Amino acid sequence: MEALDKRLVERLQSDFPLVQRPYLALGKELGLPEAEVIARVEALKKAGLVRSISAVFDPAHLGLRSALIAAQVEPDFLEGAAAVASRFPEVTHNYGRGDTFNLWFTVIAASAGRLREIVRRLKGCAGVRQVVLLPARRKFKLEVQFDLGSGGIE
Repeated sequence: MEALDKRLVERLQSDFPLVQRPYLALGKELGLPEAEVIARVEALKKAGLVRSISAVFDPAHLGLRSALIAAQVEPDFLEGAAAVASRFPEVTHNYGRGDTFNLWFTVIAASAGRLREIVRRLKGCAGVRQVVLLPARRKFKLEVQFDLGSGGIE
């Protein structure tokens, strides 16, 4: 990765400019035209080095309910159950594990009732033996920022 791209990635990780034209603001900091910043970000995304640029909200502060859901699914039915979970717009992501509870996913829903509805629907899927709703009771958030050794922005 070029030194300039390292600086850009480091800058994208924190204090993203909340202005009408954020890539123009980043370009001024990096000494680049806005169009080049946009092109570099797109190239970094295409290369898989940047997954997304998005805001992170605290669901509880927005009046939403969040939970982790664990399911025990017969191995032959795991992909199908994961596909069902992924159809819910409230599911942020899901992943398989090699444990007894082999399908895990996170949900951010408008109500506790909606969380229970998602659990109920998943329980009705073929091969699903058990589903456990694990509501968020305490928040643990790690802020991870990667130091790419660019020397920072001047």
